Parts: sequence; structure tokens; C-alpha cells
Amino acid sequence: MQTSGLAEEGTAESAVHVLDGAELVSMGGRHATTAHEGSAPQILAALGLLGEVPRQVTMVGIEPAEIKTGIGLSAAVEANVGVAASFARMTIAQILSTT
Repeated sequence: MQTSGLAEEGTAESAVHVLDGAELVSMGGRHATTAHEGSAPQILAALGLLGEVPRQVTMVGIEPAEIKTGIGLSAAVEANVGVAASFARMTIAQILSTT
């Protein structure tokens, strides 16, 4: 298992990433191709235009080996869901303790 901040191309499958708002915005993101899509950087930029930027943003994610149409997770990604959930719980606890 690998935990890191900013996700880099070529990161190992199932690496757990904990990204803050600045890291998300710096990633840019691809433009949505339908009205149902929206990347975190795009959503944060839209909130900024509306003057509604959250005080703190953290995203916890798991690096997939590939992105394709289908149902389910790879075994490696599924094995780290609990790790990612633990990071999410720690982040929420930290936010709640500072408010």
C-alpha cells in the first residue's frame, strides 16, 4: 500500500491518495463531455465563481489499474477500501476537532 498526496501518472494500482483542495485544483482535470460528469477541480472552480468555496476540502481515493465500463473493483483496489475509509474517518475527525 502506498499513501501520498498529489496523484502522479504511473502510480501503482491500489495506492491510496489523500488530497487537499489545493492539490485537487492543481490537478486541473479533464473537461466534462456530458452534463452528468464533473471532476473535483471543475466543481471547486465553479464553487469559486459562485463565492461558495468550502473552508476545507479533502478527497480520499484509490488508484485504479484501469478505467473501463463495468461493475466491480479489482482485487487490489478492493483490498484497500478499508484503508481509504480509515483515512476518511481520520480526516473527518480532524475537521470536527478543529471546528
